[in-house]
Amino acid sequence: MIIHTPRGIQVEEVDGTMQIIRKWYSPIYIFLMLFTLSWNAFFIYYIFIYKTQEAGESTFNIMPYVNFVIGFGLLYYNITGLINKTTITLKHKKISVRNSPLPWPGNMEIKSEDVEQLFVKENIRRTKSSVIILFNVFIITKKNKRVKLVKNLDDKDQALYIEAILEDKLHIQDRVIPDEVEK
Repeated sequence: MIIHTPRGIQVEEVDGTMQIIRKWYSPIYIFLMLFTLSWNAFFIYYIFIYKTQEAGESTFNIMPYVNFVIGFGLLYYNITGLINKTTITLKHKKISVRNSPLPWPGNMEIKSEDVEQLFVKENIRRTKSSVIILFNVFIITKKNKRVKLVKNLDDKDQALYIEAILEDKLHIQDRVIPDEVEK
């Protein structure tokens, strides 16, 4: 069984219910928030100046509005990164995943009796100047379907811990899956 709980993970067990809680917080969201606020302030100012011009002096330009909408999408993304958490609950033969307090995709439920195996897979994203490695925890169902339980973890230990503790609680013998990360 697991010796230590990785940083950023909290496990609670009460009355036969186990919850694994992972906070999303990362210092990068503070930097991104500063960037986003600057971005939005610039376009709010730009739109304000544009709207105060005399009607005949300018033509309609949609780009400031598009950038403004993008800016608010970034703002929402950053706020979720600062305050959201993922809660994996194992209760009454059911595994559920909830992202909260702000809505975010990825909520799901699966019957624990349908789980054959869990594994962690690396997700490598390449950009022009960097490589980003994230980790996804998958379930293989008894019908041999792969279901993504938790995605985009930046800490391999967190992903492997989630896999191991769920396998332990569900009495699943770990086995090697092609393409899974090394333990």
